[in-house]
Parts: sequence; structure tokens; C-alpha cells
Amino acid sequence: MALSPARAAEVLEAVFSAATEVPVTAGSFTATGQTIHLSLGFVPATGTTLTVVKNTGLDFIHGTFDNLAQGQAVDLDFGGTTYHFVANYYGGTGNDLVVTAIPEPSTTAAILGLLVFSGVAAHRAKKRRTAVATEMI
Repeated sequence: MALSPARAAEVLEAVFSAATEVPVTAGSFTATGQTIHLSLGFVPATGTTLTVVKNTGLDFIHGTFDNLAQGQAVDLDFGGTTYHFVANYYGGTGNDLVVTAIPEPSTTAAILGLLVFSGVAAHRAKKRRTAVATEMI
């Protein structure tokens, strides 16, 4: 892990060589007016959470990085493969900035499709049970 401020702390470079590394730990942190560049130095599993800013204070992080919004998709490359993450300024203990690895978009679509199909099938089965129960009365 490396964190290097450039141009008077306007740009933060955060390199993760493991999921346990935390580039910034602060009791109070202001992201407004800053840019963050994230780099990946390992293969993350789906669901891996990288803590970018561990906020040890009670307040939330002030603002957002100029190039990283809440819920924004973040693509990080390692070893010629792109890994997809999503940013969350309310992660960790509720006031930390984390990025969490998510499945490939095609995998996500397949999972959502399966969930929708399962929900429709369950709904139809419930309607059939209700219809049979009504006929018995």
C-alpha cells in the first residue's frame, strides 16, 4: 500500500497490495477539492472490501472526492484483468470510504435474472396453492 499526496494534497494516490491495507486513517477527513487515484496490486475476490479512508472520528467524511461519487462504479486493473468495484462513503463502521468488489456485469445480470425468475415462480406457486385452497372451501 502506498499513499502519496501530490500537488499540495489535491491528488491522493492509493495503491492496494492487499485488502487489509488502509491508505488514510483520520479522525476527521475532508474529501471535497481532492482527487483520488486507486490502484490494485492483487486479485480481489467478489465481495472484497477495500477501505480507502478509515474515519476514526464520529463525523462522516466531509464531501466526496471530486472524481468519486457515492455509489459510483470503479474499475481497477491488475494482471491484465479489470475488477469492478462500487464506492460507499458510509461503509466500514458507517463513516468510512470503502470500495467493494462486485461480480462482472454479465454475472450480475444473470444473478438478477435468476432472482426475478425465482420470484415469479414462487409467486405463481403461491397463486396455485391459494386457488386450490379456495376450491376446497
